[in-house]
Amino acid sequence: MKDLKYVCVAEEWRDIPDFEGYQVSSFGKVRGVDRLRRSKIGFRLTRGQELKQLLNKKGYPEVRLRKQGCHTRLVHKLVASAFLTKPEDCTQINHINGIKTDNRVNNLEWVTQSENQLHAYKLGLQPSRSGEANGRATLTDEKVTALKELYNSGKSAKEVAEIMNVSIYTVRAIIAGKSWKFNVTDILRRDERRKPIVII
Repeated sequence: MKDLKYVCVAEEWRDIPDFEGYQVSSFGKVRGVDRLRRSKIGFRLTRGQELKQLLNKKGYPEVRLRKQGCHTRLVHKLVASAFLTKPEDCTQINHINGIKTDNRVNNLEWVTQSENQLHAYKLGLQPSRSGEANGRATLTDEKVTALKELYNSGKSAKEVAEIMNVSIYTVRAIIAGKSWKFNVTDILRRDERRKPIVII
């Protein structure tokens, strides 16, 4: 039997920028540091404690930091800002394993918005918004069916575009199956398109 080697990664703490007296760790913990406070009899040592993390409405842990008032900060942003180099074109932080509460530094990465959405789709964390569910859709499933039937009747892509009041690029994309893939109406082959449709 082969020997098993265990790698123990030490937890590292770093100061949180703009919030003196607080630190964040590579394991996703946040704490207040030990500090001296002035009292009537001199200075008194106040021991730092790990802060309680609460989940927000989206399921992300957050903490409250005090600096001239109370400020709420997302834990994954504190970890990424302290330990990861942020590329210029990246504005969002991705949880690699898809678990929002796992804020270890090796589970976080800076990504672009499109990369973050694609990762969510791949993990099944965000349903694909296709067809009418897509907020940018300008057609309905019923209109796409009508468009395909016009094309199947023998009309050219240009004629269909004019009748449906859409661009020829939209028509070609639907015919090629590049968009509206979930519409069940089939596109006839070119040699079948001009044949009369027999209704029984």
